Amino acid sequence: MYNTNFEVKYYSIQDELVLKLKDIGDKIGDKDIDDEEYDYNIDDVLDICDKLYRDELMSVFYADDLMDDKIDNGMKYVLEKMLENNDFKLMADEVKEHLKRHTLMEEHTLMEEHTLMEEHTLMEEHTLMEEHEKYLETVIILSLFSKDSFYLFHKCICQQLTLGTIESDLLVPLKEYFMQIKF
Repeated sequence: MYNTNFEVKYYSIQDELVLKLKDIGDKIGDKDIDDEEYDYNIDDVLDICDKLYRDELMSVFYADDLMDDKIDNGMKYVLEKMLENNDFKLMADEVKEHLKRHTLMEEHTLMEEHTLMEEHTLMEEHTLMEEHEKYLETVIILSLFSKDSFYLFHKCICQQLTLGTIESDLLVPLKEYFMQIKF
């Protein structure tokens, strides 16, 4: 279901290539080097690393393409196993509460619009809140496997699946990533 032996490298490769481009740019600015020697730019680096990320995501799930059911099934399996970890579950709950607070204004606006309807009931309000809760859970799940955080989440997954525990040092940057998400 999930390849814990796979080493995810897209993020470190991207950092390394961006740093090299910066160094090259500094040298070009100093006229130490001719910029025509280098046939790639930041867009090329990002395109290459986007493709590498997608390839690595497919590889950890043993998938042939991004639409392969192995990815959906693997994500469900991984999330089940991750939520068995109390520290991860606590972090996920804190992230959900954070996202709720930051979407409260949006939610309040939706509720005001909803109350203008003639047939508004408490049941409809409850349903709307449940839908919003599921939406936030979906945002969290998709974000965990996004290019911006997968390199961190993969390490957590590997530890949970192989050791049954996750070092708290790995959860801190993952939580920080989520605390920066804005709607």
